[in-house]
Amino acid sequence: MNKKIYGFGIVGCGMISAVHAEIIGKLENARLVGVFDRKAESAAAFAEKHGCRAFPNAEALFASEEVDVAVICVPSGAHAPLAVAALRAGCHVVTEKPLALTGEDLDAIAKAERDSGKTVAVIYQQRFSPAALTLHRLIAEGALGRLLFADLAMPYHRDPAYYKAAAWRGTRAMDGGELFNQGVHGVDLLLHLCGDVTAVSGATRTLVHDIEAEDTAVAMLEFASGAVGTLRSSTAVSPGYPRCLTLYFTEGTVAIDDDNIVLWDVPRLARPEIKSYEGRESHSNPMAFSTDYHLAEYAELLEALEAGRAPAVSLAEGRRAPDVILAIYRSSDEGRRVVLNEKERR
Repeated sequence: MNKKIYGFGIVGCGMISAVHAEIIGKLENARLVGVFDRKAESAAAFAEKHGCRAFPNAEALFASEEVDVAVICVPSGAHAPLAVAALRAGCHVVTEKPLALTGEDLDAIAKAERDSGKTVAVIYQQRFSPAALTLHRLIAEGALGRLLFADLAMPYHRDPAYYKAAAWRGTRAMDGGELFNQGVHGVDLLLHLCGDVTAVSGATRTLVHDIEAEDTAVAMLEFASGAVGTLRSSTAVSPGYPRCLTLYFTEGTVAIDDDNIVLWDVPRLARPEIKSYEGRESHSNPMAFSTDYHLAEYAELLEALEAGRAPAVSLAEGRRAPDVILAIYRSSDEGRRVVLNEKERR
């Protein structure tokens, strides 16, 4: 039986949209129908390059009978209204991280998904790296024992030119801060491997950059399992280093960086043989990453749509990291430990 060919429409023609167009072009059951950007000349150039149509506005793209899936590639603060509009128009939605920057916006997208009967998927491609897939499987199987402690370090670097290149960067309303922009992938991976966080004690600071939002954050985390953890994240570190998530289990200790298992000290279990990614050139370059994991996430999404099930990184999965980050912000603002409620941990 022939698979349905899903038509995709991209909103936003920034750097990351080219990655999505590349991935859509590699999938047999997907095609890029069109694109919209507030800058008409950008949309026209993008459409010409990728052999698709430039739409005059987002509403027209969402309303097109050829568009089955809307891909949201705009600044973070604009994700929610576009996702809601796409769902109401009858489109499935793929949105770049993070899903949204406020609890109200997260709830609005969830309601629109329920009302529409359509599907929302969030781009957390790091879940699809061989290292993450292997660790997730071993943890689920109980091969590493019980988690005791987790340490997530994200000592990144962004120079002043990065923030000056776009007016929305570094703003609370559209960027959300370094945790929401740069750190959210690590927070998602932490939750994916370690389970729900039930309480946080956090502090955020703007230490180096001339921006409205934070460039540095630390937090102590309490997990539903009883384990505890620490989080350290920044774009103020020079020259910048890989993300490293170290997990301490009763049966041993493992650590994963951006793409690889970098520490394996589990006496009763041989180190897994996985294909490592060696392509990252700089931890200060936001576009220095492999697109293989995007491809894997897109392929899984299309399988889910064909089967009529939720994708691996569903709306419920995609809002876990924003809920924890918002709790860290609230803890810092109010100077107290914040307990996440059931809605925030769903």
